[in-house]
Parts: sequence; C-alpha cells; structure tokens
Amino acid sequence: MELKIGVISDCHKLPLKYAELLVWHLGSKQPDLIVLNGDIFGDQTPQKEHGDYFYMFLRYTTDTNIPCIVVPGSHEIPVLVRQIAGNFKFERKPLYVAFYDGFLLDLGQDLGQYQLLCLPGSEVVPPYLMYNAFVIDNSKETGEYEHQHGVAMITNLEEIVNAAETQIRDPEKVIVLSHNPPKTNYEKGVDRAKFGVAEKDFYKGKQFFPRETSIFTRDVAENLLKEGHPISLKEENVGSQDLSNLLSRTGIKICISSHIHEAVHHAHNSNGIPFEEGKEYPIRKGFFFNPSYGDRHLAGIIYIKDGKIGYERIKAIG
Repeated sequence: MELKIGVISDCHKLPLKYAELLVWHLGSKQPDLIVLNGDIFGDQTPQKEHGDYFYMFLRYTTDTNIPCIVVPGSHEIPVLVRQIAGNFKFERKPLYVAFYDGFLLDLGQDLGQYQLLCLPGSEVVPPYLMYNAFVIDNSKETGEYEHQHGVAMITNLEEIVNAAETQIRDPEKVIVLSHNPPKTNYEKGVDRAKFGVAEKDFYKGKQFFPRETSIFTRDVAENLLKEGHPISLKEENVGSQDLSNLLSRTGIKICISSHIHEAVHHAHNSNGIPFEEGKEYPIRKGFFFNPSYGDRHLAGIIYIKDGKIGYERIKAIG
C-alpha cells in the first residue's frame, strides 16, 4: 500500500485565483491527504479579509473530496481557524484541524497504519498576533489566546509529544507535520534561512521598528538596507532545538515542515545528506522535507511504500 500526502503552505500573498490553481494542481496528483501546513492566511490586507481568504482556500481544498488536514502556522488567527473550519465540518467535509481535533491522527489500515503527529504553531509570530496565536516550543505557552472571550487552552511542545507517545505504535510509522522546522546544522537543511535583523531601533516613516523584535524576510531586509536603514543580513539554521531533541528522543524519522521560504524543496536524511526528487530512500535513515512555498506556486508530494520514502516537487505555474 502506498501512502501519498500532498502539502501546501505559506500562501502569504498568493491571490485566490492562483490558490485555486495550486490546490487543483496538487489534487490532480490524487494524494490520499492534502495537508495545509500553516500560514495559509494571515497576511491579507486589510486584515478583515483573512476569514474570507481562509474560507475560500478550504472550499477549494475540500471540494477535491480529498481528506484535508489543517496544521496552523505562525500567522493563523486561532478564533478564525476554529470558526471557519466549523462551517465545513457542519457540511460533513473530511476535515481535521490540529489542536482542536487533537494532535495525533491514526490513518488506519487502508493507509498503512501510519500516524500523523500534528504540531501547530511556530516559535516566532508576527507582533500583531502576539497575544492571539499558536506558538510552539517548551519555553513559551502554546495554544489559543482569546483572553477577551475567557478561552485559554494552553499546552507546550513537550506535553503534546508526551501525551502522544502513549499512543504511538511504531516511531518509524509516525509522520510529524509541523509548520516550524526542527533545528539542523546543514547548509541545505530544512531550516536554513536568509533574513535581516535590525541593528538598532529605527523608524520607516511613522512606523517604529525596535531592535529586539524586528526580523525581516530577505527581500524586505535588502530593500530596507538600500533605503539606508540599520539592517544586518544573516543566513543561519533557525529551526526548533526542542523539536529536534524530541524527534531524536522518540525515534520518529519523518518530519514535514514549512515556514522557511528559502528552504522550500530542501530534503535530506538525519545526517543532512540531500535527497533527490523521484528516488526512494529507507525511512530508517530519516526524512526531512520542506514541500511548499505557496507564494511561489510551489507545493510537494510525499510518497511512502514498503519502508521507503520519496518526494515530488509541484509547481503550478511555469
């Protein structure tokens, strides 16, 4: 039995017409599951459009009639995730939302008895979501922050994994789905990022950027630098050490992550040896993959069969 999982993530500025095309293109590969692995919405302008965008993205995905798994990332607004996903569940669409529906999903015998360990959130969230976001590591609280509504479902990464461990049958048959990547030490690692940081406090027009919290994507940082602002460019492995430690401790070999746009389609084993598209590799060696950067119309497919794993890169346009 072959298990085939399609993954889309990081659609920060992707227009809906291209989002529909990306979903259609992925669905045409007939995966067993489609995973929306975080940052599907959250950067639309104005912010009131977040809900409309997420609704239409779920509509495109669930209309494929392929089961859909939502793993929130660093930009999703929890209250919107819960409310909008609830509409589709009312329609009895095959939809599973990590956090609200649990963290460990058993795929059953028809799909090789694999289990999905879904870890929503990220270590860093945008400032406007600081008190209303999914944040995942062991030094911060992870969960849903709706203080104005009196809701506080709080946990952390270690507690999630500890609870799941009691239900894990075989670590080599567990697939971690995490928006945030694990920490690696490899130049082609799934967490290799290019970014900019503020060297000191500065203003751009009327907007204030404090040194302690101002981190920019590479293209934004380069533009700010050209404008004369105090920016340093960096290239580092920025994944979660907590997640890396937990993967090592539990013996889980497969981790599908997103978040780091520059690392899209990076794939490697536990020792950082790159994997080639279209080839199959033993799961016991480990498999780390960043399948998608939606803004660039990029997605990915993971294939698993007979203890081996491989991937296919998807580009909807071009």
